[in-house]
Amino acid sequence: MIYIQELSRNQQMFDLYNLLREGFTNHIPSLLELQTYSNSKRYTLYGGFIGDKLCCAVIYLHLDMTQVEILYVTCERTQRHKGYAHHLVKHTCACLKKLGIQDIFLEMCEENHKAFNLYTKLGFQIIGNRKNYYRNKETHSFHDALTMHKRC
Repeated sequence: MIYIQELSRNQQMFDLYNLLREGFTNHIPSLLELQTYSNSKRYTLYGGFIGDKLCCAVIYLHLDMTQVEILYVTCERTQRHKGYAHHLVKHTCACLKKLGIQDIFLEMCEENHKAFNLYTKLGFQIIGNRKNYYRNKETHSFHDALTMHKRC
């Protein structure tokens, strides 16, 4: 199983950046932005580790004292389908509940069926749809974004 800790060191930011590059085709934060996130009280970055290797991560933004938005969830390709992302997001939700967070929001591409299955298993529900929000860089086609919510 993985162990989870908050990410803060420069090497961890570099590893997180590479993990995000592997997992996302659209915009990801730069290495400098990740370092800024790690020094800000508005953002929290958690990583799941196997030994000393970062294998999955979640980044969320505190919207206010009772609400957060999950910005990114990613898992190394070779470590997918092992339940690591599920465990990490579940752990994150439990930590947020202890902090008094009442609502968790996220947005995802409707074409990402694996992410959709993960979030619905964790209790997230669709609350909105943004038409043609994501553009596939390879095919230049557009896809809708689903906005989802979970009450803690």
